[in-house]
Amino acid sequence: AGDLGAAGLRDGLDALRGARVLPVGVNDGDDGPFAPVIVERDGVRVAFFGATSRLLRDPGEPRGEHEPRIARVTHDPTPLLGAVTAARSAADVVVVGVHWSRERNAAVTAAQRDLAAQLVAAGADVVVGFGQPTLGPVQRVRSPRGEAVVAYSLGTLLSHFGQAWHRGVTAAQITQSPWVYDPGYRDGVMLHVSFDLRDAPTVRVSRLTANAVWTSHLEGQLRVVPMRTVDERVSTERLAAIRVALGAEVRVRP
Repeated sequence: AGDLGAAGLRDGLDALRGARVLPVGVNDGDDGPFAPVIVERDGVRVAFFGATSRLLRDPGEPRGEHEPRIARVTHDPTPLLGAVTAARSAADVVVVGVHWSRERNAAVTAAQRDLAAQLVAAGADVVVGFGQPTLGPVQRVRSPRGEAVVAYSLGTLLSHFGQAWHRGVTAAQITQSPWVYDPGYRDGVMLHVSFDLRDAPTVRVSRLTANAVWTSHLEGQLRVVPMRTVDERVSTERLAAIRVALGAEVRVRP
């Protein structure tokens, strides 16, 4: 959100709203960036939060009263934790997305585990991490209300990473230039989490599945496609890698 400074942040916010997409984790209104976006579908209210623990480029502090502000948890997660707890009274399910990874560090860090645990304790039912272009583990965890889900990384939905990968690329090539050759940078999933709310306020995870997708670079065109549409010689290998990355809790569908 901050890569193009304050002007880019404003343009991005306006573009999302113009496309009828509800932005989270950034706000130019009186409620501030930690305010949730609450969506109701079929009588179920879902509160969405977004925040970041790091910025590649800092757009700077807003100068005007109604300039966009980013929800940051770099040094102090207290505002986010308090907002998550407060949202419990207004929502049936609470989802929190946090940009917390560094691109060259695929391992889950102690800081990420700690923040995820704090968010679940505060009332989050789903915690999703962003920032790492490869997939990370998805876990069911205990929560004060029953069960919650923590997904440390869902990969990158659409990027030019791994664009030179092809069958026959060697492990040495991947190690030397992962951004160019690593097929894992082209894997992604659409995560589906189903909850049983019949015994509210107790929450149970009733289903945890993921639809596998692949970033296609055919003819220089960047497209996200279902893994089932990819050459079987490629999809078989990538589905196996995705299942390992996500862990046994998730049923992966092509």
